[in-house]
Amino acid sequence: MKPPNFSWKLRWALRLMPWLIRLRLMPSHESVARWPQARRKALKPPAWMTFPPPASVHTQIERIAGADGDIALKWFRTQPTQRPSILFIHGGGWVVGGPDSLDYLCANLCDRLGVAVVAVDYRLAPDHRFPAALHDCYSALQWVAARAAAPVVVIGDSAGGNLSAALCLLARERGGPAIAQQTLIYPALDLALESPSMRMAMPGARIDDMAAAVQHYLGNHDRRDPLVSPIHAPDLRGLPPAFIVTADYDLLRDDGPRYAQGLRDAGVPVRYVNYPDMPHGFLSQPKLCPGAPGALADIVEELRRFVTPA
Repeated sequence: MKPPNFSWKLRWALRLMPWLIRLRLMPSHESVARWPQARRKALKPPAWMTFPPPASVHTQIERIAGADGDIALKWFRTQPTQRPSILFIHGGGWVVGGPDSLDYLCANLCDRLGVAVVAVDYRLAPDHRFPAALHDCYSALQWVAARAAAPVVVIGDSAGGNLSAALCLLARERGGPAIAQQTLIYPALDLALESPSMRMAMPGARIDDMAAAVQHYLGNHDRRDPLVSPIHAPDLRGLPPAFIVTADYDLLRDDGPRYAQGLRDAGVPVRYVNYPDMPHGFLSQPKLCPGAPGALADIVEELRRFVTPA
């Protein structure tokens, strides 16, 4: 594999990260997993990595009754009367993150597409293992779909991409709600960790951290259960059209084309794009990752076919 052509800022950030963790100036994955859930939910990219949201977008937190308790939803709207069109599911290895995790993406989708976006604050592992997060996402989907003017789009990054793909399978299994399209951003789709890219040396990425995140999320649950590893679903027919985004220098990279091929074989329309010289999480770091603006533009272009400004 050729050396990555990273920007100097990103190259230095990736080089410094292991040393900062070793010197305990930056927390390790395992130490973060022991933090209180409220503290983990508050984690988000620092301001020096991202950009402020468009001024036209206003946010609001709303609490709904889920099947297993209250769930917080974060609205992104340019007008107070907008109905929801997109359900966003954040990443963070099922262990960290909340509805503020990817404000850059959610606010830009809202602004550029002229639709309301709703981000779900699902329960985190290891406090709440599978299927808690997926059940919260399904409750959010039901709530959003009941208030939408048309079938909603489901979007997720990393662990959120895993939950988005699993949510499409669960909605098909339960007979709805209908989902117009699924956008999976560097998704984790095989929690058995069998994709070839898992065995490659990637800058700033360690398979041990991925395995630990899976353990926190699943415990002793079957890693090949389709609702945790959609790649292993025996039948992918009837799922929503998909746009799958992967990063070239990412342990999860090969999950994307594997799932894309499975969807195509099942007759599901798929667009798949791999972004060269980009690491995992690059859409969360637009100031460091020059591929982020192009990926955002591609996602907006793809979604114009599935949402109607309202």
